[in-house]
Amino acid sequence: MSQERRQSVTLGRVKLSNAFVITWLSLFLVFTLVVGMWVMSSLSSQFSGRMANYVIWRNSFFLFLAIQLAANAAILLSMVSILHKATGALPRIETVLDKVIAGDRSARIVVRKRDNDRICVFVEKVNAALDALELKK
Repeated sequence: MSQERRQSVTLGRVKLSNAFVITWLSLFLVFTLVVGMWVMSSLSSQFSGRMANYVIWRNSFFLFLAIQLAANAAILLSMVSILHKATGALPRIETVLDKVIAGDRSARIVVRKRDNDRICVFVEKVNAALDALELKK
């Protein structure tokens, strides 16, 4: 099995990999940063030549830049965490199911504490189905 197949999630007909989602999210965040910088620089042309206005604008710009970068980093880290929790167990599930298909009926799926709750419920049901399958043997 290829690494790309194990790391992808299908949404409708589109196959989304973690790298794809993170790349597009990063591009979106860079776009918002660039647009914000463009707006701030266009506002600077409205100031008269007074130094006090320039200092206020410069400080506002750096404050905006710091807030935008912090927000972008928080969103990106949150998305990485969410994707990891949501799709991190899928390769393990796939490996165990391959073992069951190969004939090892005693194989069970183990999830981590930090995995998504919905994945944990799904894994419990799959393990229950594997238990029933092993008892029928």
